[in-house]
Amino acid sequence: MAEDLVRRAPFETAHASIAPPPSFHSYVNYKNWMWIPEKQWHDVSVSVDAGGARVTLSATPTRVEWDMGNGDVEFCAGAGRVWTVSTPEDAPTTCDYTYTDMEDPTGDTWDVSARIVYSVAWSCTGRCSSPDGTLGEHAAVAGEGTTIRVLQRQTVVIR
Repeated sequence: MAEDLVRRAPFETAHASIAPPPSFHSYVNYKNWMWIPEKQWHDVSVSVDAGGARVTLSATPTRVEWDMGNGDVEFCAGAGRVWTVSTPEDAPTTCDYTYTDMEDPTGDTWDVSARIVYSVAWSCTGRCSSPDGTLGEHAAVAGEGTTIRVLQRQTVVIR
């Protein structure tokens, strides 16, 4: 029953945000902020009653798994910190990624998505063969993605 509850659990589909935003661009070797809405970072619970037993599934978010579009996957321990236009360039963030190279010399555009990974456990009351257990980790489906355009800065030194 607990495994069936995993399929029915209301896991959040993370909505990915990245800065600089899609209306601007980033550069190779530049730190890009990433975050999902804070309201999406929460515990999830669902229960079912059957045959004199009540099984409850509890899921706690453990990290966000980011698909950076270029084949890289980045893991962040939380929802990340929202970036705003007034955020100082040297402000700290809990979730960022730096593109280190380019495939297209005129610039790359990457589709970025995120999904929340949950630690899943279950408990049973009533007529149960076991009172509780764990089901390991479960990654939710990715939600609304975003894009980022990455360019390279060129410097010419004339002597």
